[in-house]
Amino acid sequence: MDKMKAITFFDLDGTLLDGTSQITPEITAAVAALKDNQILPLIATGRTLCEIQPIMKASGIDSAIVMNGQFIHYEGKTIYSDEFTTEECVSLHEHVKQRGHELAFYNERRIFCTGHTGTVKQ
Repeated sequence: MDKMKAITFFDLDGTLLDGTSQITPEITAAVAALKDNQILPLIATGRTLCEIQPIMKASGIDSAIVMNGQFIHYEGKTIYSDEFTTEECVSLHEHVKQRGHELAFYNERRIFCTGHTGTVKQ
């Protein structure tokens, strides 16, 4: 998007998505109007990029701040990523495992769980 004048942030549930987690034609039209007026629509969510790809495609939004700010995707490109080191992941896993719990790791491409508990299956 050339020379944007402003930016607007969208949450997902109840904002960009309707009560059935769908993108309505009204939302698609509103996003197109924002772009026509040089306003960048951007999704801001705690979800991962891989989880919201269908939403981005359906809405016509190609920029997002995901994983609670750990990853920023702007017009198809990664412009910011803040990840734990391998050593930090190992340390966290050992700490949680000693207490009999499981852990979920995620990045913009995938989610990995150290175990498949009832909570994970839900």
